[in-house]
Amino acid sequence: MSKHVQNGKLIGQGDNWELILTRKLNHPCEDVWNALTRADELAKWGPFKPSRNLTEVGAVQLSHMNNPREDARRGFVLALSPPNLLIFQWGDDILRWELQEAGQSTLLTLYHKFSDRRMAPSYAAGWHLCLRGLAGTLAGLNMPLMVGSEAVKYGYRELYSDYEAIFDHSSQIGGNRMKTETKIEIRRPRAEIFEAFVDPVKIGNFWFSSSSDRWEEGKTITLRYEEYDAEGDIQILSVIDHEKIVYEWGREEGEPHLVTITLHEKDPATTVVEVTEDGFDDHDPELIAKLVDNKEGWVYALTCLKGYLEFGVNRLRAALVK
Repeated sequence: MSKHVQNGKLIGQGDNWELILTRKLNHPCEDVWNALTRADELAKWGPFKPSRNLTEVGAVQLSHMNNPREDARRGFVLALSPPNLLIFQWGDDILRWELQEAGQSTLLTLYHKFSDRRMAPSYAAGWHLCLRGLAGTLAGLNMPLMVGSEAVKYGYRELYSDYEAIFDHSSQIGGNRMKTETKIEIRRPRAEIFEAFVDPVKIGNFWFSSSSDRWEEGKTITLRYEEYDAEGDIQILSVIDHEKIVYEWGREEGEPHLVTITLHEKDPATTVVEVTEDGFDDHDPELIAKLVDNKEGWVYALTCLKGYLEFGVNRLRAALVK
């Protein structure tokens, strides 16, 4: 398990969740406060660059540090008490930074409140790397950018898996949510099946018409169906080569779904593909119809994948009729 991961805590608060991370920094509170609140300093280690210093209550725009396609998010400084407390709204989430003097050092605690339980390991891994960047920046080091798609270079994958295990991510997620599970056996090695999903050219042989880019952690991918003149975005949360892909879709529509594609090796030439999709509200009056449609869609997509990889057939896709 990665160093310091044991310091992460996740606490349920009604319909919300709160991630708590604590670090001891060998620098005085004033220095840490400046790194948290000065726009130029925050941009050296944080996930966003604010349009102004965070030293006054009020609105602020936040530009993502490593995703130029993503629009600036709204932010708002809710309260502050220099150099010990900063409460900040980041989109729909609330960040509370507490700084406590410990001799010549500072005990820094981050409380990140959010609504979607499934995002907990992603937030934890991301902040873990940001706080590593903060420590290095305070020490006068020229730290690399470790956010967005760059995070995978610095251990994001391992951190995600470790925090996922700690938070028991595989248990009930998001309160009253349900999921579908679909499996199929394909007589092809895991690596070949993995490439069929992540390669933007190969995916057009069994599923969507096209993919805007190769699937990698931290990327936003646009998937398009030419036949239906439709497209949508997914956010790649985690990729383990030849083993697992985790992505999210539907957040902008208010119904986020988490999809996990796991490749189980039965033998070197045979793979069981397992797809789980979480995010169905069990109070939705259309729940049964949505579950049936989802299951039907995954059975069809995986059947097309089997036909493509085992028999070279690439004309099965986009033929399902409602």
